[in-house]
Amino acid sequence: MNIKKSVDVLNNLIASHKDRVIAYQNAKKGFNENDLVQLFNEFEKTSNLFNEDLIFELSKINGAPKENARNHTLIDKIWGNLKINFLIKDKEEILNRLEYSEFEILKVYKNSLTNNTDFIPKKLNQILQQQQILLTNQHDKIKDLGDSMIAKSSMSF
Repeated sequence: MNIKKSVDVLNNLIASHKDRVIAYQNAKKGFNENDLVQLFNEFEKTSNLFNEDLIFELSKINGAPKENARNHTLIDKIWGNLKINFLIKDKEEILNRLEYSEFEILKVYKNSLTNNTDFIPKKLNQILQQQQILLTNQHDKIKDLGDSMIAKSSMSF
């Protein structure tokens, strides 16, 4: 096990989940449908729980989460909120952005699991695989929502 590599992997995943939480918080502002808001709350909760697990694993190897692992500035966050609140009114576009966000976090998991199997402990590898499976299911839900919205809009013509 390479502790530095494990810390880097965990911090990268933690940062990805923080980004995911922000994406769903912003997306909720663009939807009034209660079932979608509940779904987004569920996905946000998943990332918060996964982060708790990742931070626990990080503490076991005497690592600490980086505060600003992605170097997001306040201006980036404000711009993200402005885009959701004023520029992106199209729900299909919001779902497309969420699907892309889901794809990105799955890519981080895939890279973490593929490129670091020799460096991270087996138990951590198993935890990451389990998280990846649930995230894949959530990605598929978002993709299905976007696809059904496209189908509905094409039927209205």
